[in-house]
Amino acid sequence: MNILIVGLGSIAHKHIDAVRKINPNASIFALRSGKVETEYVGVSNILDIKELDEKPDFIIISNPTYKHKDAIDSVASINTPVFIEKPLAESIIVAQEIYKSINRKNIINYVACNLRFHQCIE
Repeated sequence: MNILIVGLGSIAHKHIDAVRKINPNASIFALRSGKVETEYVGVSNILDIKELDEKPDFIIISNPTYKHKDAIDSVASINTPVFIEKPLAESIIVAQEIYKSINRKNIINYVACNLRFHQCIE
């Protein structure tokens, strides 16, 4: 299993831990925006998606919300399922742009929402 993570903050660490519980042998890559000053054990840092030898099985977008659209646009060419941390976007306009981009490529996607099945939302 190959996983690409965009953003390597505390939420990404939780996703990495969850993936490792499911598959301890998963190959995890972190797409970084520039010089890497921090390392996360077992995660390979890359600066460009072209550095991937194999297509990832799925992508986790966990960078800051205002960077989600750029991240999604940068990985859309891979046409791999995408898990996007909440909130999806910083505005309705940007959310609509993301929606159009994802649908244009027919990318399977899921936006995290830990209250999705809470009775107040249902």
